[in-house]
Amino acid sequence: MPTKPSTKFLGGPIYDKLKAYCAKLGDQKVRGRTTSQLIEDAAQRKAFYVELDEELKKTVPIVINDPIDAELRLKAYLTHKLS
Repeated sequence: MPTKPSTKFLGGPIYDKLKAYCAKLGDQKVRGRTTSQLIEDAAQRKAFYVELDEELKKTVPIVINDPIDAELRLKAYLTHKLS
């Protein structure tokens, strides 16, 4: 079986931890809502979209001048966050 690009990029151990972390997110509440509630309740979904839009307006573009440095920083962040 060929290696997935994400596994190859992150390395097996980090990829496995990230995959396990993401798998748990579907069951967790975010801002008081579960994914099931967002899927089933149009009012909650609408409120979520408003909140998301507000958060996106606060963000600034990320400029990557050095892709190698960005890769190292991302891997270091994920290693620390997922440990």
